[in-house]
Amino acid sequence: MEKDVMSGQIWAAYDDIESLPRYYFKVKEIHSRDPFKANITWLDLRNMSVEQRALKERGYHPVCGANFRGSSSQIVNSVDIFSHVINWEKGPKGTIKIYPTKGEVWAIYRGRKSGILSKRKSSSFMYDIVEIVGSYDEQTGVTIAYLVKLFHYKSVFKSSKVISSIPAEEFYSFSYQVPAHRLKGNEAPGIEEGFWELDPASLPR
Repeated sequence: MEKDVMSGQIWAAYDDIESLPRYYFKVKEIHSRDPFKANITWLDLRNMSVEQRALKERGYHPVCGANFRGSSSQIVNSVDIFSHVINWEKGPKGTIKIYPTKGEVWAIYRGRKSGILSKRKSSSFMYDIVEIVGSYDEQTGVTIAYLVKLFHYKSVFKSSKVISSIPAEEFYSFSYQVPAHRLKGNEAPGIEEGFWELDPASLPR
């Protein structure tokens, strides 16, 4: 029997705090499609920073790092937990590296200066939506461009042309990846080539 194409993929799943795709799991095996049955392994980040640990204690799972490992396995019978496929790289000793990649769209915590996230008294956060315009580099981190929502459209965003960078030591700033695709410009009035349509289910509430 040919190996299922989903086997070995890493997917994002919706969390229990805001129903946003912050959990990760690796598909070990698809047993059947109809009815659906799959064996998955949940992933956790080890060696977290102080900020990442503080966020996780409040229920916000860290989503970037070089040391994700499998924790517990589970048989699932529904596709409802599947949000989107995650890009990843193999690390040493079976570890998994997950970093924002050029061409992806992510939500970042607003007010992300070191120490602010862990000291906030509120249990909720505000977010900015950004496009990754420069992939991860050990020296410079990643380069981002802030996106703004297009008026009259719920899930269409365009670049604000405001460019910034997030160094590796501030990767706790990344909240989750937002599934998105780039528009061609002929979809509707006011839409231009290069705009983004984001998954409404993955936008901050």
